[in-house]
Amino acid sequence: MSADPNIHTEILERIRRQLGQERWQAVPSIIDTYALYRSERDRKITAAGIHYFLLASTWYD
Repeated sequence: MSADPNIHTEILERIRRQLGQERWQAVPSIIDTYALYRSERDRKITAAGIHYFLLASTWYD
């Protein structure tokens, strides 16, 4: 009896999804902690820029 070859892929996708969600939530939290003096709009724009950078940089890993 052989193992299902898709299990590895399914587990990998779950791990990636979980790490991505944690990163997605951590970025605005860090910005809110250190840049409270900035407007909410500025903090959202900054978070979006960082998210874009993180997403784009994963294509080159």
